[in-house]
Amino acid sequence: MRASTEAGGTTIAAHFALFIFAWGTNYPLMKLALRDMSPLSFSAARLLGGAVVIAVIAWMSGERSLQPATGDRLRLALSGILQYGCLLAFAAFGLQLLPAGRTVVAVYSMPLWAALIGLAIGRDMLTLRQWAGIGMGAVGVSLVLNPNVLGHGGGAGALLVLAGAVSWALGAVVHRYRPMTTPLLTQAFYQLVASGAVLTVIAVAFEADATVRVTPSLTLVMVWNWLVPTSLAVWSWSRALRHMPASPAGQVLMMTPLVGIAAGAVMFDEA
Repeated sequence: MRASTEAGGTTIAAHFALFIFAWGTNYPLMKLALRDMSPLSFSAARLLGGAVVIAVIAWMSGERSLQPATGDRLRLALSGILQYGCLLAFAAFGLQLLPAGRTVVAVYSMPLWAALIGLAIGRDMLTLRQWAGIGMGAVGVSLVLNPNVLGHGGGAGALLVLAGAVSWALGAVVHRYRPMTTPLLTQAFYQLVASGAVLTVIAVAFEADATVRVTPSLTLVMVWNWLVPTSLAVWSWSRALRHMPASPAGQVLMMTPLVGIAAGAVMFDEA
């Protein structure tokens, strides 16, 4: 029994290490890729490619159908557009104006906005300790995104990334409005397809003349995005949630900005 418990703990730790590393390092990598590809096109390609990989993972896991339950489809599409499409698009534009490390911090202000949105619509009530946590988090984010430190264009970049964080939070509220019967991998696949399709249409409309430089770095970052942050890490997150509740798992996820800050310092010599 003890050996089984230890093995389970090791498995959970491995899952946490995978998605924290994948999601934390990916914003500096995205900043590198955006030198060669426009933001909307990169985000759309990432989402649709990730959907293909998710479909393969789901099939290998024994899920033969990727059709969500009928009652879940609209909410999955809307939450996917908000959580994947809007977040990635806003973050990609923001990355062109902000250091990668600060972008990760702004993105992971998501729980603050989710708590406030849940309160605004009357779904959640906040305790005094939660209000204190939100206040401290807001102070921390405002210090990291201080326009006087960010320099020219930094304020606009911060607003773009924060808009992405708010859209993710709104999508999270939509997603958990009521329980879904659709399996987690199928949910992720449907969300990626819906958000990728919307971004593809917008990219064709606004970036049709944009130049894509097919460089080794762009190719590697895109393949990495397809295989790890947009698919394998999502699978790993779903597996972790089978072993522990979402709330403590979400708290561990807050280590991701630390990895992003370190990666930005290594890759771009960010302070």
